[in-house]
Amino acid sequence: MSPCSQLARRKVLSILFGLLAAPAMVLANNATEEITPESFATNYMASFGIHRFLLLNKIAGQIIMIDHGTIKGRFNALSGKKSGDDNKPYVTPAGVFPILRSIDQSHPQSAMILSERGNKNYIAIHPVIDIPGQNRRKRIQSSNPDSKRISDGCINLTLDDYKTAADFTLEAMLFSSNGEIIRPAYLLVLPETTKLAEFPWPLNLPAPLKIP
Repeated sequence: MSPCSQLARRKVLSILFGLLAAPAMVLANNATEEITPESFATNYMASFGIHRFLLLNKIAGQIIMIDHGTIKGRFNALSGKKSGDDNKPYVTPAGVFPILRSIDQSHPQSAMILSERGNKNYIAIHPVIDIPGQNRRKRIQSSNPDSKRISDGCINLTLDDYKTAADFTLEAMLFSSNGEIIRPAYLLVLPETTKLAEFPWPLNLPAPLKIP
């Protein structure tokens, strides 16, 4: 990224952080609207030219599909059993992640890979799996967000919600004429132990993982 682009990104973040610090923003029509995590994420991603993306709110236990500032769907989601924003065991890290999609998204063992945890272990979005004693299928339907904190760091969706989210990510991707990925889809994970305005949001979008 050029220095001018980085400077523009810093200005965007500065404006967004200023709005977060204020109780509300005043719109041109004199209406008042609170600055929400969704609106912050929309404006932040738009500064990269990204208007379709997934947003994970670990505290609420939801994945949200956002398209040009409009919420297209909310899904219950399981995430890491431990609170945190770093890439530590049992934590779903905060930040921005390019999504690598598997070929067959309808398969129960398919996944959308987000980041590497080492030793060929990855953090991914995948359909909810049965692990004895964890009752994940019951937990994901719970109205209690605390019940949705159970995984080692991966994000679980019901199979139907996973298929919908996977189709949405495909629509968000940009391909060349020969099928190569020009622009991946992205997931933004909101921080939970760091204030939104204090989290070190990157000035450059991360590149997709290269998995052997």
